[in-house]
Amino acid sequence: MMSLAAKLTWSAAEEDVYGAGKRDVANLYEYWVFFKLLSIVTDLFQLKAPDISSLIELTENEISIRLKQGKYIPLQGVFNSPIRKLNVQFSYNKSFSKNSKYPEGGSWSETFRPDYTLSVWPFGIKEEEAEQQELIVHIHFDAKYRIENLSSIFSTDEATEEEVIGNKTSPKRIDIIKMHAYRDAIRRTAGAYIIYPGDRPIQKKGFHELIPGLGAFTLNPTPNDNGVDTVKRFIVDVLHHFQNRATQRERYSYQTFAIHREPPVDYIHAPMPEAIGANRGLLPDDTIVLVGYYKDEEHLKWIMDKHLYNVRVGSERGAIGLDLNLISASYLILHTKGSIRSNRMLKIRPNQLQIMTGAELKILNYPRPWSKNYILFSLEKTIEKEFENLSWDLTKLEGFNNRELREAPLYVTLTHLMKVVVKE
Repeated sequence: MMSLAAKLTWSAAEEDVYGAGKRDVANLYEYWVFFKLLSIVTDLFQLKAPDISSLIELTENEISIRLKQGKYIPLQGVFNSPIRKLNVQFSYNKSFSKNSKYPEGGSWSETFRPDYTLSVWPFGIKEEEAEQQELIVHIHFDAKYRIENLSSIFSTDEATEEEVIGNKTSPKRIDIIKMHAYRDAIRRTAGAYIIYPGDRPIQKKGFHELIPGLGAFTLNPTPNDNGVDTVKRFIVDVLHHFQNRATQRERYSYQTFAIHREPPVDYIHAPMPEAIGANRGLLPDDTIVLVGYYKDEEHLKWIMDKHLYNVRVGSERGAIGLDLNLISASYLILHTKGSIRSNRMLKIRPNQLQIMTGAELKILNYPRPWSKNYILFSLEKTIEKEFENLSWDLTKLEGFNNRELREAPLYVTLTHLMKVVVKE
């Protein structure tokens, strides 16, 4: 191996490779890792691998490597399985430009250029579209070969924990921090890993699944047990992860897309309960409020005494069709004929919806049921104190004034409702 290293020449004639009259071992290691990773991905994917003669040239006495630090080399292929077909791209020196605007790809802070990037997205769409829809995932690898001093190699003294972190057997703290920078700054990055010639692999999971994660893998330029199998097994595990269509990461990516595809337009400046404990899911944009009509004082008394509210469903006049918004309502605002404001807000009990006929409702002493079918909401006896003394101008709700019959229910998000709070 020493003899081979001595015969290597560099067609790019990079001066940094020949620092102080000797070859830069870190650069040699980076190029060597490229070929090891290239071997792994071409074995796993239908990858359009470059002609090896375009990267290595053999002469009578020399091996010339045509790679150059900073030169971008993308290799694209396909992972084809009966479960899911995926586009795969293996890149050397892929640049992620800074200040990219969402939802474009790149970095939202500074430009980053990991040594190697594995990008995966669904087959059938282009890379740009996959970026726009949060469907692409990037996993980065950086080659690190650092030697602080000769004693870090040859010393036989027992090292302290801090010294071990500083030698070549373990990844450096600053390198781990850089992986965090990749993970945070480069959009759609699900993993960032150091590759180094040591003996201690590290894998950390961001949540419960294999990715998102970060860590370090060992690849050693030795004939036996150089770590290639471990790296290959990790990439295979990543592919198995993508075969699972019920991963939390996939749900997370969709929610990111759904939330951020449009810039925010709403602003709420009104008291609201904190989203803690039983109210942990109280997100204004996702919380549905039913704006319900009551016929008269007798009807209102029945609602308040029974802690029930009925909605006519079907095609009759004043009825409403069944849909997800109706049955998932969390709050009820009551109003009656001629009212344009309401200060009566009630909380709907979750998972206690009932479907009743008019005859069944009459058994509950409901005044004058005349419709065939009803949905019955069960109501809490109390409501959060933040809502107790508020009043809402219902005329400012979209659709309220244009309805031919105000007794037909209307539902809005809590965000829209809180925007029409009457200021005292």
